[in-house]
Amino acid sequence: MNNTCSSLLYTVSVIIVNYNTRDYLDNCLRSLFACTKGVLFEVIVIDNASSDDSVRMVKDSYPSVTVIESDRNLGFGAANNRAFDEAKGKYIFFLNPDTVLLNDAVSILATYLDTTPSVALCGGNLYTPDEHPNGSYSLFTHSVLREICIALNIPYSDKGEYFNTGHSKPVGTICGADMMIKRTVFEKVGRFNEIFFMYYEEPDLCSRIKKAGFAVHSVPEARIIHFEGGATHLNTVFDKPSKFFFISSQLAYSKLHLKLLYPVLWAIHFGKSALAYSVYSLKKNQRRKVYWLNYLFTVCGKPLPACASK
Repeated sequence: MNNTCSSLLYTVSVIIVNYNTRDYLDNCLRSLFACTKGVLFEVIVIDNASSDDSVRMVKDSYPSVTVIESDRNLGFGAANNRAFDEAKGKYIFFLNPDTVLLNDAVSILATYLDTTPSVALCGGNLYTPDEHPNGSYSLFTHSVLREICIALNIPYSDKGEYFNTGHSKPVGTICGADMMIKRTVFEKVGRFNEIFFMYYEEPDLCSRIKKAGFAVHSVPEARIIHFEGGATHLNTVFDKPSKFFFISSQLAYSKLHLKLLYPVLWAIHFGKSALAYSVYSLKKNQRRKVYWLNYLFTVCGKPLPACASK
């Protein structure tokens, strides 16, 4: 469904992608309905084939919410795109299920987009569960140093570059936990790139928005708690199997937006995985051998062999 402006019924369509996050989702929806007072909105939950009773909980407790049930895990971008087909809002608010609104963030962000024509996408300040500053944005859309450090497993910190203590301002990338975008721009730039199953969807989208001549802003007046990692059940991007999704997305992103860096990152990932696989093969360490075989096949963009899924 491609809704025209004349058919739009809401100011904001809130889209939440769920995958086995029943309790997080319940808290998120409760805060969303409790805090959102100043804007006409709809809520769409798309479920990525959860095995818990998330869908039943939403249908029983929040009957006004539109529920879309996928028969498989579509990933973040594809699921949001699918839900967007049903959205009837002027603005689209992509919200993680592991979030809790602290104020009327939906109205604040919608008003900001209404009154700032040059801005296509914005997000609020994110907080930890005890309301300390949490990662809300990146100052730069790309960071060559960051990408190289990640590929080499070198600690990298952008502390001080992720939380807005002042006024609204332009930034590089908004955290995907809370992104509000103008419908017209989302359609113009081509929605989420479904090559990314998870990770790197936000910088890819923000890069395309900027190339189209629009701005991305941080709006600190909107305040949201983010239980970081709750939506994926993962602690870090280096947990298996999420590390392989991360590597695949990093290489795909660099190939699209950092063309000179792509061969460098590919060589780093290929070199260390090929070396490690050889070493653990000689040591007959089957567990580590299989891990690095996973890694190597991911770098090469090949389907994983049967033994690598064990």
